[in-house]
Amino acid sequence: MTPRILLTGGSGLLGTALRAAEPGIVAPGHGELDVCDREGFAAALRAHRPGIVIHAAALVGTAICDREPARCLDVNVGGTINVVLAARAVSARLIFLSTDYVFDGTVGGYRETDPTSPINLYGRSKVAAEAIVLSLDDALVLRTSFCSSTAWKFAGAFTDQYSSRDTVERISAQVLLAARSPLAGILHMGAERRSLYDLARTIDPAVKPLSITSSPLRLPRDVSLDVSRWRAHRKGSP
Repeated sequence: MTPRILLTGGSGLLGTALRAAEPGIVAPGHGELDVCDREGFAAALRAHRPGIVIHAAALVGTAICDREPARCLDVNVGGTINVVLAARAVSARLIFLSTDYVFDGTVGGYRETDPTSPINLYGRSKVAAEAIVLSLDDALVLRTSFCSSTAWKFAGAFTDQYSSRDTVERISAQVLLAARSPLAGILHMGAERRSLYDLARTIDPAVKPLSITSSPLRLPRDVSLDVSRWRAHRKGSP
């Protein structure tokens, strides 16, 4: 029997793609499934009894986390504590969506075993959340990065910032495969290394070139990921 999947963050970019790819996903609205409400969230999990919880709800992005640090920690760290406790109580497998911003971006090609070294609050909040999630033996932390396939979010993109970012449709399909896999621990997921500008131009040819040096934010320069563990698993899967 296929385990029921419950999703947090169902209205976000990834959550919307996951629900489109898997119509049977249970994704209650914020009123029923608020990760910052410990008792309410636990009650929702007891009611739905999922076999898998995909935790995608987060305050995402360097700028907003810098502007609202208390909210960042409340959602990304406190909310994850609540999700872990509730998942443990119903014996659900937990899949946590993390980020490539857990690294400082000085070298790129990061492996799952490389030490984290975030340079901004968003990255630090996700490192803290990862540690909490990994207190569950069969939990899976997915470090990845994604974007819309239909519109670039900004007028410009950095020619000198690199990542393994991919479109949300491709990442969402892989998230579902990983959720149902036997993999646990940390897993890197994404596409080939390329600049954000090169990626953005595949989505919107009118995107303007920018330099990361023009940003007032503390941003890592190269957070590309080594995804060989995930590729090896997929190659060996039936």
